[in-house]
Amino acid sequence: MNSNSFFGGRISGAQTVCLLLICSMFSLMTMPPDENIGFKVQLAAAAVSALIQAMIAIPLVMLLSPENGLKRGFWGIVCRILYCIFFLAISANVILESFGFLEKQFYRNAGKIGVCITLAVLCGYCAFLGIEGLARSSAVMLTVLFIITIALILPSVGKADMSVFMDRSFVYSGQLPKAVYKDLSRGGEIVAAGFLAGYSKENIRKPFYTFIAVKLLVTCGIIFAVGAIGGRFAYITDYPFMSLSAFADDVLFGRTDAVFMAILIISGIISAAFYLLIASELICGIFDVRDKNVLLSFPVSAVLCILLTFADGYAKYLCSGVPIILLFTVIPLIIILLNRRKKEASR
Repeated sequence: MNSNSFFGGRISGAQTVCLLLICSMFSLMTMPPDENIGFKVQLAAAAVSALIQAMIAIPLVMLLSPENGLKRGFWGIVCRILYCIFFLAISANVILESFGFLEKQFYRNAGKIGVCITLAVLCGYCAFLGIEGLARSSAVMLTVLFIITIALILPSVGKADMSVFMDRSFVYSGQLPKAVYKDLSRGGEIVAAGFLAGYSKENIRKPFYTFIAVKLLVTCGIIFAVGAIGGRFAYITDYPFMSLSAFADDVLFGRTDAVFMAILIISGIISAAFYLLIASELICGIFDVRDKNVLLSFPVSAVLCILLTFADGYAKYLCSGVPIILLFTVIPLIIILLNRRKKEASR
């Protein structure tokens, strides 16, 4: 994949950060509780995970630069297939998590097939509209999300309790590596960041590392707020992020379930559409399609995404920590080394 996208459209560095951040925020909003991992460990894990991502990102960023793009050879096609499967799986997983949220919080008897197909079709349509629309939508949703979150946190500051961070039982329990791996497993957007090189108006390195820094600050801020305000309740609720609304003192923000539902579902659609967009471009690269027929790849991607959605466990495994590390670091590093070896041999 070269720096020129098949589908056109260019976004700024700030829009790149917003698009990646909305994917990260969706993951944070749907993150399940884990009573065995304390909030102190979660904060440490977020910092360690961000450091690891910043370090291991170098091969992928180098691979997807204009001079080192994925080539058309056999291994280039194999890599495109692997990345395409990953992005389809993570898109399917986002749809599954959106359905799980609706089922647990609002519609107990919701039909999985109907909801998942509807969400997949919506995601396919949003992907069809292009990267610029997704970037603008992500900026709007982030603004709304941050305003709502701040409006919930500020009136509840008086209820903050730091005792949940003083619990020493989690310090020596060996949970930090597990928490770091979990954080990496929910970071599929870091792989997608490299593929934004073809859409960004500037070098992808600066927006990427800006995203990692902003993501770390936002993640730590929200984890701290959830722990301090929600306390032990955040360990037993299905969605700790939403526990902020349960402790809001302000009457205007005492019931924000509907607002959170709208934000989470729309953020999920944007995220899944973004991953479908990348998968579609990879499909075009696999079949070397460069004309208007590339639009056929969107319905193809949507159909494949729907099929993966019904293979629940497989979709989650395909976008877990091990595949992320392989696609994020190992494969790009191998390809770069092989390319350099060929260049040296040809001299």
